[in-house]
Amino acid sequence: MAILLVAITAAFGRAAYDADIPTGATLLRFLVALLVGAAAFCALGLAATALIPNADAAAPVVNAIILPLEFLSGIFIAFGNTTPAWILWVARVFPVRHFVLSMQAGFLGSPFSWTDVLVVAAWASPACCWPSGSSAGNRARPEHGSLVPVYAGLWRVGGENRERWT
Repeated sequence: MAILLVAITAAFGRAAYDADIPTGATLLRFLVALLVGAAAFCALGLAATALIPNADAAAPVVNAIILPLEFLSGIFIAFGNTTPAWILWVARVFPVRHFVLSMQAGFLGSPFSWTDVLVVAAWASPACCWPSGSSAGNRARPEHGSLVPVYAGLWRVGGENRERWT
């Protein structure tokens, strides 16, 4: 479904705004980033179901997770020279900013980094180990603290390329 949405959006951008569609190696990198991102965010969505007690709570729980991450990742308001360091740190740790940078590289010609794709993929791996679903007295829990290595290993990702974040 994500691929279809991207194809429709790209076709509309080409027809209405004369946007350039990536070709060659740029297109291949774009597609890899799209597939990894789609798989990672699907896995994270399934992992989030362990936090949702019923269908009525789904929208508030998901919005409480994703909206702050999108704001802190520079999605709605672009980062500037005065962006606080802690916001840049949050953006480096979570996968949203990395996914956006890899998508922008395909359409805007900004530098592509495989590190961005790897960070998004790293977030998918512990989410795949997190049992989804919950019941009233038996909430699902991750096995063996599967998220700890991700938090410990990703805290300095992108530190050497700080100019990409501002």
